[in-house]
Amino acid sequence: MTVPNECNIIDGLLGLGPDILLEVLSEIDYPLDMQQFLITCIKIFKLKNHRRFLSFLDKFSPSIAIHNPDPSKIEFSDVDGVQKKITYLSGRNNTVSLTQVLENGIWSMEAQIQNAQFRCGAVGIVRDSHQFLAGSNPSDFIHKNHCIVYSGMGWGPDGSVYYKDNNNLGNEIYNSKQIVRSEYDSEKGTLIWFVDEVQQPVYITGIKEKVRFFIYMNYAGQYCIIKSLKKLLSPTSGHVQNKKVIQCVEQLKELILDESQLERTSNVFKRTMAYVMNIGGSAKLLNKIEAMKFIISRTVANVFNNHFIEMDPEFSEEIGLIVRGKMDQDQEIKEDNYEQNEQKQ
Repeated sequence: MTVPNECNIIDGLLGLGPDILLEVLSEIDYPLDMQQFLITCIKIFKLKNHRRFLSFLDKFSPSIAIHNPDPSKIEFSDVDGVQKKITYLSGRNNTVSLTQVLENGIWSMEAQIQNAQFRCGAVGIVRDSHQFLAGSNPSDFIHKNHCIVYSGMGWGPDGSVYYKDNNNLGNEIYNSKQIVRSEYDSEKGTLIWFVDEVQQPVYITGIKEKVRFFIYMNYAGQYCIIKSLKKLLSPTSGHVQNKKVIQCVEQLKELILDESQLERTSNVFKRTMAYVMNIGGSAKLLNKIEAMKFIISRTVANVFNNHFIEMDPEFSEEIGLIVRGKMDQDQEIKEDNYEQNEQKQ
C-alpha cells in the first residue's frame, strides 16, 4: 500500500508530465482540494509558478455582478477592474443582491457603504430562490423570512442582526468609513461578519440552502464600494469573547404547521386512537411532531451547552459537560483504529 513518504519525493508520480497535471488542477473546484493537491510532492508544487496556474485562480475570485431591481435609480459601475460601485440616484429604499450563488466552499465579500448621512444601510444574505423588487427593504413582510441582515448606523436597532422579526444585539455599529466583510461557509452553514477585520460576536449557523450576498441603502447619492468577492482557502474566523449564535431552526416552523394541521384534521376519537393504538393518519402526524420536538430540544441543548462551556469551562467540567482528557482519549482511539485498519489492509 502507498504511504505518504513514498509520494513526497522529488519527481514523484512518475509518468505524469506538467501538462497533464495542470489539466487536473484546472478541474478542481475547491480551493482546499487544490492546496492539498499542490503539496503532494515537490514536482507538483512547482506548478504554482507556471503561467497557466494563475488563470486557474480566477475561478476563486469571480467577477462581481448584481441583480439590479431598479436600473433607472441604481447605477452599477466599475472602479478599477476589480472593485465595483453601486450608486443610488434617488432617495428610495432599495436592496441589491449579487448574482454569485454561495456554494461549494467559503465565500467572502468586502463592502463599504459611503455618503451615508444618518443611515449607513445594511449587508446580509438572501435565499437564492428569492428576488428583491424595486423599492424593497429587507425587513419588508415579503422579504424578512428570506434574508438575514446586519444593520449599520441608523438602521435600528444599530448594529443588530435581524432574522425573522428578531433583533439580536451585540455586534459593532458600523458607519460609512468602515469596511464590513461577510464570510459565509456553505459547508458549515455559518455566516460571520468582520468590521475593519475585527470579528463580530453575533453570527448565524444552521444555514442549509443556497444564498447570495446583498446590500441595502436608502439615500440619494449614497453609494457602496464592493471591494472584493472571493472564495477562500480556509475560514478566517476564530474565537471571540461574548460569542452569540443564532440558529436558523426551520424545524420549529414546520413543527408549528404540523401541530396546526393535527388540530384541524383530527377529533378527540382520532387523537385517542393515535395515542393509544398508534394507527391512522393522525398517528403518523403525531409521530412526526414528537420527532421534531426531540430534534429541536437536542439542538437547543447543544447550543446552550457549547455557550455554557465557553463562558465557564471550570464549572462545566464539574457538572460533566467537559471531561478532562476526553478529547485526547478520543484522538488516541481514532489513531489506534486507523493503525488496525492499515494492518488489515
